Amino acid sequence: MALKRKRADSDVEDDDDDRAPTPLTEAALSLWNSTMPRAADADALSAPPSARTTTASSATASNAPERLDACRIYRERSLAMPEPLAGLLQTVSAVREGPATPQSKRVAALNPTTKTMSELDAIVTLIDVFLYRPGMLPDEEETWAWRTLDSLWNEHCVPIPSAQDDATLQRALDAVGCPKKPKPDVTYGYAETSFTRPEKDAILTMPPRTRVLIGQPYLPFLVVEWKSDKSGGTVHHAILQAARDGAAAVNTAHKFYDTAGKVNPTEHETAIFSCCVSSRTAELHVHWRRDDVDEGVSWEMDKIYDARLSHEVDVFAFRSMVLNILDWARTTRLACVKAALSEYTKALETERAAAPRRPSKSQGLPTPSVSDAVGPASPASHSTAPHSTAPDSSRPPAKRRRQGPKSAASTSP
Repeated sequence: MALKRKRADSDVEDDDDDRAPTPLTEAALSLWNSTMPRAADADALSAPPSARTTTASSATASNAPERLDACRIYRERSLAMPEPLAGLLQTVSAVREGPATPQSKRVAALNPTTKTMSELDAIVTLIDVFLYRPGMLPDEEETWAWRTLDSLWNEHCVPIPSAQDDATLQRALDAVGCPKKPKPDVTYGYAETSFTRPEKDAILTMPPRTRVLIGQPYLPFLVVEWKSDKSGGTVHHAILQAARDGAAAVNTAHKFYDTAGKVNPTEHETAIFSCCVSSRTAELHVHWRRDDVDEGVSWEMDKIYDARLSHEVDVFAFRSMVLNILDWARTTRLACVKAALSEYTKALETERAAAPRRPSKSQGLPTPSVSDAVGPASPASHSTAPHSTAPDSSRPPAKRRRQGPKSAASTSP
């Protein structure tokens, strides 16, 4: 069962819509001014409006839940988890020590303003404050992670069950259709700098089904779906999209390990995480692949934590867990990926060594005999002056026929 961290008893739920109007007094105005953004935040808050300001471009289809269910992509079933995966969630859910950080306080202070923004404007304002930018952590020697915005994933990454022998499933897929290609608002994965040259070559030799994108980031471990009240989005919409994104990332990771030769990768090796952010709240989920004897393969999504963006304590706990995910991705998960690439490279080398070598062009030609080397004698009737093979020193050497540029393969260093 997924571990859900509960807030302290002293925390109470608040909803701005249920509050009484604030009286127009000097004390109230002073409190309002203290929550306004500082001058340093002006650039971030004055981002130009985008197409998402007036249209919910990433809103889900009305039958999105049915499409997900038809593909066995489930949300919040709270089923029993394998022990290694449950242990991973214990590590991720551990809140770090210390008071709320300045970034957490800033997110809470900006919430009265950011919750009225469009989706894109809120992302631009909060992405490096609420989340983390690759390379910004103090102990990072190099940028090992890669982050992209609005990247359209490959169409084959969403898991579609085979309905070859299941007429009921085929009718369901025909009735509701399949989920659309994922396009997360934010994708965190591995940068090229995380891998050596042989490891990168091994990744590129794998079939496309082992990658969500052609290039960086490789093997995503965290996706973010962001919604805005102003754009008509809700956290429910974000959860539906994150369920699709998470299942696609887990499916791709499973195919990566399967291609590398690891037939049954564990759940915690292929698991990934997602953040679902709305104007007021943020939820953290884990996505994992479940293979049940009776039910078959399913793609699960379970909540780990939810935070109120107006409460700095909640924001601090949420950011602590995201930081734990980054630590796990940089150490334990990356080590598993590298080990799989090493085994895959060894298998490729063994296969190439065992493959029969193709004969060269010279090996297929007959060996000339002595008579062939001397050549046939010229008839006497056609004999002329004896031909001299020595060069004529009285004439300048003839110009060589102009040739095209040598190919790169024939150029010696």
